[in-house]
Amino acid sequence: MTKLTQEEIDKMYAALPKQMYDFILSDDFIAKIHKIAEKNEFDEEEFFTLIDFVNLFAIGARDKTQFKEMLTNELFCAPEEVSSIMNDVEKEILSVGSNVSATKTIVNTIPSIAQSGIGKWRAAMMNATNETAKK
Repeated sequence: MTKLTQEEIDKMYAALPKQMYDFILSDDFIAKIHKIAEKNEFDEEEFFTLIDFVNLFAIGARDKTQFKEMLTNELFCAPEEVSSIMNDVEKEILSVGSNVSATKTIVNTIPSIAQSGIGKWRAAMMNATNETAKK
C-alpha cells in the first residue's frame, strides 16, 4: 500500500462532504470506534490502530479489501472478526449522513494514531481544516 504525503491527505479531507468531515473530527466518531474495539476485546494499542485504519477507510484511502487485509495482517483478526468489524464500521461509521455512501474515493495515510495519539491526530486534522479555510 502506498503512503501519501500530508499534502495529499489534506486534499482528501478537503474533498470530503462536510457532514462526513465533521463526523470524523467528532468525539462521536471516536466513541463509535471505541465501541467496536470493546466488542472485539481490543487493548489500547489495538484501539488506536483501529482508529487509524477506520480513518483511512472512511476517507477512501483504503478500499474494503485493503481494510480487511489491515485487520487480518496487523491486528491479527480472525475472518469472523474481520466480517463483524467490517459490518460495524459500515453501519456505525459509513452510514453517517445521507451522502456518505455516495462519497467518491479520496486519499491516504493519516498520521499514525497508533504512534502519535489522538491529540496529535486532531491537531493534524485541525491544521488541514485551517489550510482548507484559507483557500
